[in-house]
Amino acid sequence: MLSIATRSGYVWTVLTKVTRIMLLVVILPSGGLAGSSGHDLDYQKRGDRWEGIVAPKESGNDIELLSAIVDYEEPATAMPDSLAIRFFLSKPSPASLTVRGVRAQPHYWMKVLPPKQWKSGFFNEYRWATAEVIRKLDIANIYDLGAVVSLTQDLEVTDAVDVEVAPVILYGSKLPTSADGYRFTFKPITYEKLTCKIYEENSPQRGAIFSVARPDLRPGVPFDVVWPSSLANEGWYRLELKGVKSFSNQPVDKVVRFFNHKLVNK
Repeated sequence: MLSIATRSGYVWTVLTKVTRIMLLVVILPSGGLAGSSGHDLDYQKRGDRWEGIVAPKESGNDIELLSAIVDYEEPATAMPDSLAIRFFLSKPSPASLTVRGVRAQPHYWMKVLPPKQWKSGFFNEYRWATAEVIRKLDIANIYDLGAVVSLTQDLEVTDAVDVEVAPVILYGSKLPTSADGYRFTFKPITYEKLTCKIYEENSPQRGAIFSVARPDLRPGVPFDVVWPSSLANEGWYRLELKGVKSFSNQPVDKVVRFFNHKLVNK
């Protein structure tokens, strides 16, 4: 039987070896074990974009805009070889383009660099391959992702309290012929009770043209606001989210401004 002194020395030796192993794991680059290719998925520059796994910087707002897309889903049985985001601008403008995981892989983030001037019309498009990151993350459905084209800020954080966006068509190969609705996805940071309303900017006297209540939102759980816009006029609209935090009754406010343009080929 080992003496107390011998056993103590043995335990110290084992702890020392374990500590060294733990230190080796910690200092390995990019969060992987030796021989792992996990670091290939780290958020890094890949040509004209940054893409990979990263914890996005939080803006600290009570509610975050995760995605602003045209309410269209391309029929697909598998993730295509490449994805594209296409968007309309009423006039030439700089824009910041980001895609992120919403319903799968929430730490996936892609950002087009640098923000640049885009042209008017519905012909603004960016396409990137899925093999390098997305397929390796086993993201099977295009619409597990979300996208935001911001016209008011460079999206180093998720967004601002008042943000102007160009809704995105997210697709692989088949475009819709028209934009007949929009899907906005948000994430609250606490328990909240909200009312979501849409106003036509050029007709403030009309009041809200769309309204939906969200009385039981939970922290960190994304939710959608879907607006069928096929009968709406072309022009600028404003989505307002107003309400309170469930337990403190402190106010919650969010504004998303966007341009409604129906025909995709113009």
